[in-house]
Amino acid sequence: MNKKYQIFLSSTYMDLIEERKEVIQALLELDCIPVGMELFPAADEDQWTLIKELIDNCDYYILIVGGRYGSLSNIGMSYTQMEYEYALKKGIPILSFLHKNPGNLPKDKCETDSKKQKRLDEFKDLVQRKLCKFWESPKELGSVVSRSLIQLIKYKPRIGWIKADEKTIEHLKAIEELNDLKSKLEEIQIKSKNFVQVFQNFEDGWPTIKKRLQANLDESRNKGEKLKIRALGLCLHKSFPQLKNFILNGNVSDVKIEIRLSILDPKCESWQLLNERWNKLIEVYQHDLDEFIDKLKVKSNVNILVKHYKYNHMPNWHGWLINHRELFLGSCIWDSNGSLIAGQNIYKYYQYGKSELHNNKIRLFKTWFDYGRYNGSIKSKEALLYDSLK
Repeated sequence: MNKKYQIFLSSTYMDLIEERKEVIQALLELDCIPVGMELFPAADEDQWTLIKELIDNCDYYILIVGGRYGSLSNIGMSYTQMEYEYALKKGIPILSFLHKNPGNLPKDKCETDSKKQKRLDEFKDLVQRKLCKFWESPKELGSVVSRSLIQLIKYKPRIGWIKADEKTIEHLKAIEELNDLKSKLEEIQIKSKNFVQVFQNFEDGWPTIKKRLQANLDESRNKGEKLKIRALGLCLHKSFPQLKNFILNGNVSDVKIEIRLSILDPKCESWQLLNERWNKLIEVYQHDLDEFIDKLKVKSNVNILVKHYKYNHMPNWHGWLINHRELFLGSCIWDSNGSLIAGQNIYKYYQYGKSELHNNKIRLFKTWFDYGRYNGSIKSKEALLYDSLK
């Protein structure tokens, strides 16, 4: 079937005339229909209304960013950025191309207004949250646009334009069903990003924790970086022996390791809420910790820093954080007799970068850890951030 795709070409104009010509030529060679400001018909309609209608009728959207932000609309945003955000909102597949070295562009092709330069930088940050490619010359841009569009059409086919005598009811129905399936797939993908792996207790979660510890250890070794482990909560009597055995029995001689442990201070008022058995459990943990330190002292070729903290405010959860990006989080619960249970309830696994839900859980854990680490007094956001990343 002879199908043509309509492509909306968005960019600033005067500074990118040659680049737009190359891209339009590339689109025509692919039998596509380019749509851009060069082709806008004279009309009495409001300009933004016309632009939105053109984008709505396009199958794909191409963005080119050079060294200028562009003319501003009545809301103080460039038309280029408005077009991009509108295409994003409408779910139109987007290809973005940013200049590789904007500092090398001639002065007349760069922003001289500091406010518009700031807006341009913010816009580029927004664009780079999604996949984009880079270019330096008009010919290189035309080539990379052509290759990228072929791949996009392959993996995200659109309705396009075909001759009227080729349009059949069956064909249109198939397209409608396909789009419906794609929408449902996108919904499933969004939900899967927030999926959280759950373990019934610490023992069930330990094989996964151990696996992730080993993976991070290997990665830290390969990158020459430090392995950072944070463990917080009353259940350290249960979880610390596993960590101790992992370190003492593993191959850690060529990796720097930083272990920070934080537990409720038995001298604080919150401790009075616990039953007497926790005094014994704390003694078990302290004994394991002392034994661990003693063995490290005589263990050769290790570079391990261990720091122990006590906090005075009882959190409702506890857990492990590995390299600031993988969190195994458990909640504290109380049984019918008023006894605190920790380590025998569910654990959830969060990964930084998977979704905002996962990111927020890790940020909260880090904040609480440092809150206790500073004895309930966080000096400033900047100091906390710096210290938490050391």
